[in-house]
Amino acid sequence: MTVAIPLLIGALTIVGGWLVSISNGKRSENSKNRLRSIIIPAYTSHARHLPRPSKHAFSYPLLYFGVDIDALEHGELDLPGRLLGYGGRPWTKCLGLRPDGYLRLGQEGLRAKAEQLLSEQGLRDKDMSFIWLVTMPSFLGFEGINPLSVWYIYSEERELTCVILEVHNTFGEK
Repeated sequence: MTVAIPLLIGALTIVGGWLVSISNGKRSENSKNRLRSIIIPAYTSHARHLPRPSKHAFSYPLLYFGVDIDALEHGELDLPGRLLGYGGRPWTKCLGLRPDGYLRLGQEGLRAKAEQLLSEQGLRDKDMSFIWLVTMPSFLGFEGINPLSVWYIYSEERELTCVILEVHNTFGEK
């Protein structure tokens, strides 16, 4: 069991990365300026060492997406066979993202939520031309706690304007 999960995530990463690179090559003409979207395999470990070492420790594999949210919202990253999809119900695809749990409550898209938050902070539209999100997708319908999502906001000139660190905890706070 402990070997099967990393192997499954590794296989999904390889196949998904290959398919995303294919879909990135088939972009429409109006989307040629999108930021590159990638699948990022990761591994996390946790142990408590203070005030004295604890026997409670764990390690497990993770899978992150780094996505251009415009490409995601326009379906340019959706993959055949329901391997990867945006929106809808999480159990209808292998890997997916839904806007529900991000930034604010509501069904608005990811860009709309980010723009609303950033405009309240005084950013202009031209300062948020491109948005790249690094986050954890749902996996086989399971939407776990997404501890950290990082939003990179770029201007029209592709200069980094700001970064949003969205942190969630096990108590439903963010």
